[in-house]
Amino acid sequence: MLALDKLMVKQNSFYYKNKRLYSDFLTYAQRKNNILGQATAINFSNKFLQSNSKILNVLEIGCGNGSFALSFLTTLKKKNKELFKKINYTLADFSDPILNSAFNNIKKSFPSIKLKKIIFDANAPSLFKPSLHFDYIRANELLTDLAAKVFVKKENFFYEVLYDKDLNFSFKKIKKPSNQIKELLNYFPEGFFIPINFSAKKLVTHLYNFLSKEAYVEFFDYGFFSKEDFILDSEEWNKLIVRKYSSQITVDLNFFYLYSYFRAKKISAKVELQSDYVKNIFGQQPSIALYKNGLDYAFKNSNFEFQEQDYFYVLSLEKNKKI
Repeated sequence: MLALDKLMVKQNSFYYKNKRLYSDFLTYAQRKNNILGQATAINFSNKFLQSNSKILNVLEIGCGNGSFALSFLTTLKKKNKELFKKINYTLADFSDPILNSAFNNIKKSFPSIKLKKIIFDANAPSLFKPSLHFDYIRANELLTDLAAKVFVKKENFFYEVLYDKDLNFSFKKIKKPSNQIKELLNYFPEGFFIPINFSAKKLVTHLYNFLSKEAYVEFFDYGFFSKEDFILDSEEWNKLIVRKYSSQITVDLNFFYLYSYFRAKKISAKVELQSDYVKNIFGQQPSIALYKNGLDYAFKNSNFEFQEQDYFYVLSLEKNKKI
């Protein structure tokens, strides 16, 4: 049995060098011209509509097949050609084959765009030392793949949850839990496994330091934010909080943990449902649609059988904004 963070690093570093990884799961950013990508472009255009900058630097971490970037760029070009011409887009991914594929896909659609690519290990962000600052940093379903630990409170005692490669688990009693662990586990219901995404916090903190004045970051992912998200019983919740796709291990993102951390640092942080983010941009309530090539939002009839809350959120941080 290993702590989850050690198991995730061991399993996922190998997995993400596989060019065919996208066949294992569905995301909201996979489809061509996806609604989420469109929404981010409209939001970006609104934020920088009055910008006098000659260049606007955009960084996408974990670019995957490039569809998220393509949807963003296609929509931005349609909405504001002058703003589109200012874009200097950087793709970052751990997988060299995936990175090259995304780069070629974007260049094929936009031959004249200023486009860069870099190998980036999100579990080792301190190695990322860019020579420029960014106006917008974005990622989709990245933070849930980063190393995290899982804890649980049972009968007023605190435990770390350990896992084997098949996700069988056991418990290790914590003799002197930190104040952070106690505060988080006392906030959420007892008996429920609570991930603490240390590596996600480390990555976002590092990237925040490379934002230009009045820039922002958006991280889209699945997880939980409030006590109201705990609609399952503890047994079912604990089985699902850590999952395995092929050989990849992923864990829900504790948005409350990240939000609380950045607010304590006096950083402007916001968490909202991903569907509300889309609704606020388009002025319509989206439903969920399931297609052969990925999830997406739709504003008409949806063919996805579950219409309820999908538990996808967005964490936004803004530079130099008073809170």
